Amino acid sequence: MNGTDSSLSGRTVVHRDLRCLWRRVDGRVVILTAEDYTLHELSDVASRVWEFVAEPVSLDEIARRISGEYDVTPERAGRDLVGFIPALLDIGAVVVNPDESEIAETMYRDYA
Repeated sequence: MNGTDSSLSGRTVVHRDLRCLWRRVDGRVVILTAEDYTLHELSDVASRVWEFVAEPVSLDEIARRISGEYDVTPERAGRDLVGFIPALLDIGAVVVNPDESEIAETMYRDYA
């Protein structure tokens, strides 16, 4: 997956891969990935995104939250996320679902 994956949209739902270990160090998040045991330090904004993906959340919602905290429009934040999320996918730090409806369908199927 590359840095501009066209399969990502605002409805794409992202959450942390629970196998990753992480800690906040000097205000930034450092992630230890489960697949290759590599440390990755995130920028300030990326660290904030990491906090948001503790639970499944859509890219649109993350963009809305980022625009509320930083001087950026939701549209610009969304474009930046579409460039950033594939990097987290590449290192095995997050999991994505195509959209919120897929999560609802999966939950219904699992509990029906």
